[in-house]
Amino acid sequence: MRRYTVANDNVVPIQNAANRRRRSLLPVAWRPIFDDLVLQLTTIDPVPVVALADQRFGKLRIEFASSIWPADLMAAKAIARAGVTCDQCGGTGTLCRTRDGAWARRCEPHVGLPGRIEPGV
Repeated sequence: MRRYTVANDNVVPIQNAANRRRRSLLPVAWRPIFDDLVLQLTTIDPVPVVALADQRFGKLRIEFASSIWPADLMAAKAIARAGVTCDQCGGTGTLCRTRDGAWARRCEPHVGLPGRIEPGV
C-alpha cells in the first residue's frame, strides 16, 4: 500500500515504512520539509530511504546510509530551511529554550510550549 502526503501542492509518495516512521517523529511543521526532501530524492532513487531524520537541540538532522553528493546537498538545503522555521506552525522561528528547557526552533507565540515532540501521522 502506498501512502501519500501533500507538500506544497505536490503529491509525495512516502513509499517505505522507514521514511513514514522517521517523518512521524519530526515536529509537525517540519514534516512538509521532509516531504519535499523525499520528493527531490526521487530524482536520484525511485524509492529513497532516509537513514536518520530527527530533531536534536533545535536542529533538523538528516543522514543517509551512504553518502551521495546530490542527496547530501538536498539534505543541507532542507536542514537550512528547518533552521529558520518554527517547528510548531511553520512560521519564522529562531533557536530558543522551551518552557521545559528543551532546545527548539520557535516563533514568539510558541516559545512557551513544551519542547517534547509527540509522534504522530
